[in-house]
Amino acid sequence: MFSAINWCLYNEGTEGIGALVSKEEALKYPMGKELETSVKIWFEHRGITYVAIRKAKERKVARRDFSPKKEDSESSKYHNFILERLPTTETDFVVYEAHDTVCYLYLIRTY
Repeated sequence: MFSAINWCLYNEGTEGIGALVSKEEALKYPMGKELETSVKIWFEHRGITYVAIRKAKERKVARRDFSPKKEDSESSKYHNFILERLPTTETDFVVYEAHDTVCYLYLIRTY
């Protein structure tokens, strides 16, 4: 939970944790597929409700050094690919005011 909040608000804390997309979810898709993950946080400040969203994309890529072993087929299903993190764009982090009828969008640049 802390990592998700830290990543969403500060774009920190995901450098050393590996893939952001679940490998279980990635199993459902072909090699080369781009997968997206995101964190959405609702918070209130001075009576105004805001929503912060950060997203990231990863691509499912075949591992070149993988050689399957028959006796280990169940656990090796996760070892034949990696999830390669793709570069972020300036729209990968947005904050907006949440109202019943109107949303005010703030684009915040991340570096």
